[in-house]
Amino acid sequence: YLSNAGLQYHAPGSRFGAGIMYNVTGRRIFEVGNVDYEDVYEAPRSLLDLQMSLKVLQSRGEVKFNVSDLLNQNALFYQDNNRNRKYDRADNRLSTLRQGTNYGLTFSYTIR
Repeated sequence: YLSNAGLQYHAPGSRFGAGIMYNVTGRRIFEVGNVDYEDVYEAPRSLLDLQMSLKVLQSRGEVKFNVSDLLNQNALFYQDNNRNRKYDRADNRLSTLRQGTNYGLTFSYTIR
């Protein structure tokens, strides 16, 4: 499964805008196995992104601040040994990976 949700705010006449986006994916195959080696799955994890913007210079310029993967959850890779379609103690945990939270600041200017 895949689920996305987002909220955006921009008041009429305001130079400020904000948005928050949520994404979660269900269990998915990361590596296809074979007769001797079980499939490797990535466990579900949630992502939360944030963006704030401000119009500047007579609204011809815009400054945006972005934060991606605010929750910074571990990505978990495992083999589903008991085939119950979820990660638990009976499964073979292969690795975890924390990608980190990313921050960005951008400026754009429109020439008319």
